[in-house]
Amino acid sequence: MISDINLYKWLISYLAKYRKKYFLLLLVSLLISLLQLVAPQAIKYIIDSIIPEGALNRLYIILVALAIGIVLLITFQSISNLLLRYIQEYPVADLRISLLEHLRKLGVPYIEKVSTGAILNLFNTEITAIQEFYRRILPEITRSVILLLVSIGYLVSIDWRLSLLIIPSFLINYFIGPYFSKLSAKYGNETNILRGDYNKKVYDSIVGVREIKLNNAYDWDNASFIKSFINYKKSEFKLLTINHTRAFFRNLVINIGFILIILISSYLAIKGELTIGSFVAYLFCYFIVMDNLLGMVNILTEQQILKFQIRKVFDFSNLKPSVDENSVQSEYKVNEEFKGEISIRELSFNYGTNFNTIDGLNIEIKPGEKIGLVGESGCGKSTLLKLLMRFYLPVKGEIRIDGIPINSINPHQLRENIGIIFQDPFIYADTVAQNIRYGNPNATDEEIIKAAMDANANEFIMRLPNKYQTIISEKGSSLSGGEKQRIAIARMFLRNPKIVLTDEATSALDNFNEHQVILALNKLFENRTTISIAHRIASIKDYDRILFMKDGNIAEEGTFDELFKYKGEFYNMIKSRRQLM
Repeated sequence: MISDINLYKWLISYLAKYRKKYFLLLLVSLLISLLQLVAPQAIKYIIDSIIPEGALNRLYIILVALAIGIVLLITFQSISNLLLRYIQEYPVADLRISLLEHLRKLGVPYIEKVSTGAILNLFNTEITAIQEFYRRILPEITRSVILLLVSIGYLVSIDWRLSLLIIPSFLINYFIGPYFSKLSAKYGNETNILRGDYNKKVYDSIVGVREIKLNNAYDWDNASFIKSFINYKKSEFKLLTINHTRAFFRNLVINIGFILIILISSYLAIKGELTIGSFVAYLFCYFIVMDNLLGMVNILTEQQILKFQIRKVFDFSNLKPSVDENSVQSEYKVNEEFKGEISIRELSFNYGTNFNTIDGLNIEIKPGEKIGLVGESGCGKSTLLKLLMRFYLPVKGEIRIDGIPINSINPHQLRENIGIIFQDPFIYADTVAQNIRYGNPNATDEEIIKAAMDANANEFIMRLPNKYQTIISEKGSSLSGGEKQRIAIARMFLRNPKIVLTDEATSALDNFNEHQVILALNKLFENRTTISIAHRIASIKDYDRILFMKDGNIAEEGTFDELFKYKGEFYNMIKSRRQLM
């Protein structure tokens, strides 16, 4: 496990860009600390010198100086607040951006392994802990250290004997405080874990509302939701109880010290060893010192709690992508040279288990050839598409495109020329035009309309209330499955890839929408290398070749007529589905 020093080095590294403002904050904090001592020193001088001597002229001067000091104090505090705001927000913004970029680098393997709720919890809850570090922990420690150095020096200058009374008050809190710190750390970590479980449950309940309603599972889901919420709140209540007890103990220590100082100060004043002005100034400053001293101890305790959350973000930021896309330095100009020939040789892959999803696969595909992939669930069809997109790396063998290993092709260039259409394409909560433009952000309105017409989407788009400027609901819930597919196909027309992959693109559609989508796909497939996973065999009946996959390899291969006449496993699958009999 990484040391705390390295953890905080990582946190502070995000301040490097703003170090000038941070050093300016230190300077302003020093000035604020000095100005905060103006009032007790003025009171001391008024009581000890001005009042006994009746020097009204000097009193007016002191009051004017005190007023100027207050104005300067307020001014510097305003400057400090602005600097703090800058330092609080910008490093966290940089961190969020870097974490989002890192999430993209981790890619599909991480997204498929970790739940969406856990990822959202990381970006919302855990980063909030880091924001708290920049917003409160670091600034408070900085200001407290500066103020304590200045204030303790001032107290010692008044009477070093009284200053010794601060030590037992501090030590009592210091030695007993760790007990509360351990409890806070324990329940802080527990609360953080239960908060993550609760956030995940909230996400599941929202995303799964359709299934909950269809299965009449309201009571079950509510019971699960309430249980998760109660567990989280119980742990949070324990944490709050500990924190309030610690605050009570802190105030008790401060006030015991205050009583001791009054007793000893009164004794010294009676003996003439301490002036009344010094006595009042000391009491005034004592609360400043003790509040900051014990406050800093509590802040250090809080950061121990936050450390659990910060460490999660740190661990995430140091995860190594299973596919290092930055390692590819190829200058292969795919836009100019890409033809679409695919060669798969002795390809094997597994998801971190002893069972190979793809096992010794060999396929040769010519440019412009249309290939249909069929087989029972779990035979490796979708995994093969992911390997072609370089979402994963094979454990053995290689994939070549136009004779070039895809590991040597820049992933950005590779995906510019390979498009994939899923069974349920993602639709953004944006306009129809922007959803299509996602295929090519630089596309003009005319190009978007042409792509929609090629995808047989223009007709239904023109029936929408605001046509291409109609806002689509989240995940495209206001559109039918066929309409979403045609928007996805329009994106592909804008991208104009040389290779098109489809994964069950028509399996969930009714006959009318399936026909419209197949017409659009056939137009898209013209002069492009095509690999289609198909559940409905009729959609790939006219393809150049059909590959029947079983146990991660090719069991049968040929045209539809050849495989049907062969009456092997492909024929048996069709017979069992009663598609062509």
